[in-house]
Amino acid sequence: MLVPAVFPPRRAGEPQYQPPAPPRFVPDWMLGSDLLFWLNLKLARDIALERRFAVPVRDFESAPPDEQERILRVMRNTLPLSQRRKGLRNDLATVASPRHHELERIAVPTLVIAIENDLFGIYESSRDVAQRIPGARFVGFPTGGHLWVGRQNEVISEVTAFLNRREHEKPRGAR
Repeated sequence: MLVPAVFPPRRAGEPQYQPPAPPRFVPDWMLGSDLLFWLNLKLARDIALERRFAVPVRDFESAPPDEQERILRVMRNTLPLSQRRKGLRNDLATVASPRHHELERIAVPTLVIAIENDLFGIYESSRDVAQRIPGARFVGFPTGGHLWVGRQNEVISEVTAFLNRREHEKPRGAR
C-alpha cells in the first residue's frame, strides 16, 4: 500500500503505539537464523518460495528467465536475516493479533495493490483496506504471489501513474 501515513496522528495524551508481543510458536534463534534461511534457499527453494515469500511455485516456474532471476535476487537479498529479526518479530505479532486502524481518517491519495494468489492470504483484507480509505484506488491481479511474479511492469505502471497524478487532485471522499 502506498500511503504516507499508516497510523493516524496521535491525540494529546494517547500512548505511542507498541506492537504486541510476538507469538511463542517461533523460537527466537530460528526467527533470524541466517544459516537456516540460507539452507532453505539452497536445499528447498520451492518451499522457501511458497512458505517464506508467499509465491506459488507454478507462477515462478512459468515466468520468463529474467523474472525468475529477479525473484531469486529478492530471495537472496533478504539475507542477512539476522538484521531483520525485530521487523520479522513485529510482522508475526501483527498477524497474530491485528490492531484496528482508523483508516477512514486517512485523507491522502492511496494506492493498494494486491495479488489474488498471494499465499499470505492478504488479497481480501487489502481490498477491505482500500474500501475503508476515502478515495483509495485498489488494483488487483489474479496471479503473481506476494512478489507479483510476472506483474512487475504492470505494478510499476500503476505506481508511476499514481505518483504522476496532479497534486491538486483530491481522492474521492477525502476530507
